[in-house]
Amino acid sequence: MSIGCWNYRILFDGKTHSVGEVYYQPDGTPTAYTIGGVLDAWEELSDLIGTYQMVAAAMQKPALHIDKKTQTILGEMGVLQ
Repeated sequence: MSIGCWNYRILFDGKTHSVGEVYYQPDGTPTAYTIGGVLDAWEELSDLIGTYQMVAAAMQKPALHIDKKTQTILGEMGVLQ
């Protein structure tokens, strides 16, 4: 049985860009997201650095266009410049 996973992505709601965590189904389809609290605080400096490295990697992927009202992921937007 395959399981899904969470990953950092840049999210765009039509007005602003945010760092969020996105849930992917086992087939790779993004189906849920969270915004806020992603980069708040870590007990270990190495965990904070690792998180920022994963966020930096997310900036190399296309941003995901979201609809905050319906809380849905509408699709990819293109790689950020």
